Amino acid sequence: RAAACRVLGLRPARCGGEMQPIWVTEPGHGKISFNLDGSSRSPFPTKDAALEALLDAVQAETDALSRQDAEICVFELPRAEAEAKYGQAVAGAAPGGAPGDSVRLAWLPGGALLELPPAWQLCERAGSCGRIAFARGAEGAKKADTLILTKKKQASIKFSVEVEAPSASKELRGDAPSPADVSKVDDGEVKVKVDGVDFGDLLGAKAAGSGEAAAEAKAAEEEEVDFVVTAHEVSGKIDYEKLIRDFGSTRISKELMDRIERLTVGRGRVP
Repeated sequence: RAAACRVLGLRPARCGGEMQPIWVTEPGHGKISFNLDGSSRSPFPTKDAALEALLDAVQAETDALSRQDAEICVFELPRAEAEAKYGQAVAGAAPGGAPGDSVRLAWLPGGALLELPPAWQLCERAGSCGRIAFARGAEGAKKADTLILTKKKQASIKFSVEVEAPSASKELRGDAPSPADVSKVDDGEVKVKVDGVDFGDLLGAKAAGSGEAAAEAKAAEEEEVDFVVTAHEVSGKIDYEKLIRDFGSTRISKELMDRIERLTVGRGRVP
């Protein structure tokens, strides 16, 4: 989550980060989803190449945080005290808590401050699990497990860990961060510039902030608008490649066109 927030311009406690327990059926694997509504990347890339570049950058940041191998601090505070000390970094992160409830927080230095769900246990250090590798690409007709959906404003990352590390020997450990340290990771700013998105060949995406970028993003969004093709209605901007793929049809070959001409009107145009 910390790596995704640094690349996508998100606030760690506000972007969802829901963990799906797929390790029950796939040991050593996990899947996490994010809400991109709060992303400060503007305009947000829409081209496939640019989205893949963003995912590459999130993987690289994950690798960097793992290599730093910082100790993960876990501490408890009354919720009211935590909200007073860290503000929006924890306020409302877990709805339903009464003012007097205790909140258990995890701090990854330079990465994120997060409220831990009940009964969750963490490993001792950021590098305890070895390399965290993202599952990339689609298999057969299935969608990729790691992807960014711009229309839905969601991102999902499926990953595997190199080592299934045990939880730390002490549940509460380390020193709580200062409000200033938390503020640095919770400002929602993009902290990683991405080759192919923010600079370089741009891979079809323009640098953030330019008028040309906004126009291109709008055009890309329009291209994504759904179309309708039925026996009674044809509407929207038709994506014929998608139509062929989704309906299992094929292109009209030269041989088929020759046969149509031979059996119908011959050469020429049909009004």
